[in-house]
Amino acid sequence: MHNSLPRRLAVALSLAVLATACSDDVEEEGAGTEGAENEEVEDSSEAPSSAEQDVGDLDATTIEIITSEISPIAARLTVTADVAVTVQITATSDDHEVATPTTAASATDHDLPLVGMRQNDTYRVSVNVTANDGRTATKEAVFVTGEIEDNIPDFQVTNADPARRSPGITIIETNTVPAAVGTDFGGNAIVGLDEDDEIVWYWNTDRFQGSVQRTPAGDVAVQNDPFGMTIHAITGEPVRRYYVDPAATDETTVVDGTELIPYHADWMELGSIHHDVQVRPDGTIFALGRTVHEIPVERQQELCPGDEFEWGVTSDVIVHMTSDGEVLRTWDLWDISSFEDLPGPLLCQTQGLGISEAERDWTHANALWFDETRDAILVSSRHTDQIIALAMTEETGPQTETRWILGADGTVPYDGESFHHTHGVKTAANGDILLYDNGNFRPGTEMAGGDGPNYSRGVRIQVDDANDDPSTWSATQVWEHRMIDPLTGAPIFAPIISDTDELANGNILVTHGGAVVDPARLFETLHVHLVEIVPDGANGGDVVWELQAGDGTQPESTYRADRWESLYYGPLWSN
Repeated sequence: MHNSLPRRLAVALSLAVLATACSDDVEEEGAGTEGAENEEVEDSSEAPSSAEQDVGDLDATTIEIITSEISPIAARLTVTADVAVTVQITATSDDHEVATPTTAASATDHDLPLVGMRQNDTYRVSVNVTANDGRTATKEAVFVTGEIEDNIPDFQVTNADPARRSPGITIIETNTVPAAVGTDFGGNAIVGLDEDDEIVWYWNTDRFQGSVQRTPAGDVAVQNDPFGMTIHAITGEPVRRYYVDPAATDETTVVDGTELIPYHADWMELGSIHHDVQVRPDGTIFALGRTVHEIPVERQQELCPGDEFEWGVTSDVIVHMTSDGEVLRTWDLWDISSFEDLPGPLLCQTQGLGISEAERDWTHANALWFDETRDAILVSSRHTDQIIALAMTEETGPQTETRWILGADGTVPYDGESFHHTHGVKTAANGDILLYDNGNFRPGTEMAGGDGPNYSRGVRIQVDDANDDPSTWSATQVWEHRMIDPLTGAPIFAPIISDTDELANGNILVTHGGAVVDPARLFETLHVHLVEIVPDGANGGDVVWELQAGDGTQPESTYRADRWESLYYGPLWSN
């Protein structure tokens, strides 16, 4: 899948060097990817008067375009001016246009991302600069995008209502399961589709990547292996990587321009970040980690009769750390859920992601979300069938305070269909809880030994917990969406991964990212089905956009999908 990537990166790096060299000769020309020719374009700025020259000559402004080392359809654009200017960029091809917002700040030097373009296309790049006194100038160049040489799934959009779908870029984390279960943790492509469902954003770093999240700083946070978590520029290049350092012996280093930041907790031994990360506006980070607890051998045999190994129990730990890697707080689910009451169904497994003969997977938390309204961290604990809201406190160190638990051993009365082996918990704009109910071992279904069909669904739950008296709190299922899998003619069933999101216009995006044709051949028959729903009316609402990938004959999977309003966000831009 990735044999061509090292060669492609070498080519891109060479082109970046070539672009830099070319700019020394022609200040106002752009540099593109392989096959691109620099083209000098007439400067459209007016000749400055002598008075204007005294305060800086806009005509002296220069630009340079350097292709990303990671993505052939992304670049960095630098602007150098004699006076402080704001910058706005428009890149136009024969049938496509990308326009950035204006930069939020004026400066004499700008280093800006140029993203959102399609592969194998030629773009005329217009760079519009504005001085503080209102003078303007335009510099132009040509940028030729390269070809994405990767095994991208064949995305088939089978239903689209442009007037009702939420605008923006659809972010898809492709082939996450084959990447994660591979012995070498090979990479998986991250792509963004525009409103015409064409690829306009891409990178692949040859390591497993999941939980792609925008950061308030305008970067991208990604959970990955083997490092744990990486912050990338929007053009794909790694900026910072976080990794667990149990012995607390390492210091932050810089390798090839990337900061490597160790973290540890003084009060417990942490395992590596897995499944999910979230960067907060204050720069702190929430992430899912692990730790291992010992239990008596007699209890091991009670749970797994005849097990020939001695093993510990892996519980999930929510980690709150600074951007410098200082761990502020941890919540160990061992202290919050009950191992005795809810040991889960998979302790006897000895192989799998994060599982070994000596360490058994108990809670398998797979999603977290900071709920600003409740000042709580929401966690999907898959193997215990729980959604847990962990309370934030002023104290640092180990935490045990829980706001509430929904599901098994719940602390809040729940009116709705029970959920099983969930993914993707988060809040909607009004505070409702959204989750993906995978449905594993749902009572009465075939997977649980019954006769009913297996099925998965998107779910919305209203939690009434605003009152100061917790005894009055309640939770009610207020929406669900199920669908028929077009490949099987039966209810769609995704026993792994997947997600449910609220979009900017209130629509719901459901990612059936690990749908299967045959559950007995799960990893061989994986396919992807995404649906965007206007959540009003019968059967959960109207589907206004639908995408599928794979036909069940070769594994295709997506950990999550999302819809970003733009690739240009954060404090750099005047959004």
